[in-house]
Amino acid sequence: MLFSGVYLIAMAGVGFYLPWIISYTVSFIIGEVILSYMGYQNKIAQFIAFGLIQVGSECGQIIPVNFFLESFKKTWVGKKRSYRECDK
Repeated sequence: MLFSGVYLIAMAGVGFYLPWIISYTVSFIIGEVILSYMGYQNKIAQFIAFGLIQVGSECGQIIPVNFFLESFKKTWVGKKRSYRECDK
């Protein structure tokens, strides 16, 4: 199973950021299940699994930003900047 050292190195690389770990883990498990059913040598299965892992990784990084967007904007305005500059 690919779940070995690659997974631990990836988690440590992002500082064990919980939203990323959850989405990455879920996508990794789904990708691993697809590979195990379709065969590890199947190029289509590898492509699908890799794509799922990448999407899971990106969702774990992008989705939390949407939750904290207003907080980021308030911090930006608190530093004497305008909303117009923030939206650029």
